[in-house]
Amino acid sequence: MSFWVDVPTDERVTLFSVSHISFVLTAIVIVTLFVLNLDKIKNHWSHLRYIFIAISSIQVIALYSWSVFELGFSLEAGLPIHLCRMSTLLGLYFLITKDKRVFHALYYMSAFALVAILYPVNVHPIYTHIIGWSYQISHIMIVLVWIVGVYLYGYRPTYKILNTAIVVFLLIELVVWRFNYWVGDGEYLYLRSDVNRPFFRDWHDLLWIAFTIVLSYAVMFFMTWIYNRKQPQTG
Repeated sequence: MSFWVDVPTDERVTLFSVSHISFVLTAIVIVTLFVLNLDKIKNHWSHLRYIFIAISSIQVIALYSWSVFELGFSLEAGLPIHLCRMSTLLGLYFLITKDKRVFHALYYMSAFALVAILYPVNVHPIYTHIIGWSYQISHIMIVLVWIVGVYLYGYRPTYKILNTAIVVFLLIELVVWRFNYWVGDGEYLYLRSDVNRPFFRDWHDLLWIAFTIVLSYAVMFFMTWIYNRKQPQTG
């Protein structure tokens, strides 16, 4: 199996395979070690930030180099529309600029990275393919940047931010759904009924969209409530 050439769907990661289990365990170990050493990380963050930037940049370059040279780059699969790809790029922007405003989006979008870690969908073989490595690194980095924002920079969401996030997410879902059909074979956010959805593959589009919106809103509300249940609202 080539480290570079595309891999057929039936040869990719399956649930509870060795590759899947090792992926989850690797993520758990790295995130746990990161959390246990937050004090040391905070003291050395001015230097560690550059390491984060380098790792995230290399991952992004590898992903899109493969997309261009192996797949010829296509609107159907190459754009950074998936939530985890958007999170990766926003996280890299935050690391480079320290612009905390992007955390209004990153705070909620990172929840989807956790789902992707636990349940990889149609992923190239992890550790034996460049996209498998990219998938592993990008999702771990998303979670680590989330931790950095919350614990090192003190980011806290408010219900005002949540209300805006709800409207924006709804617009993204609807626009991306139609964009998938416009480009002919897009599967961004897995909104089409004829693509590889994570589960409930036979649901019609609008039913699936309603399900993802309700589930996403529930997660977003919980993530806001957990930080505001004992603190007065400031915005």
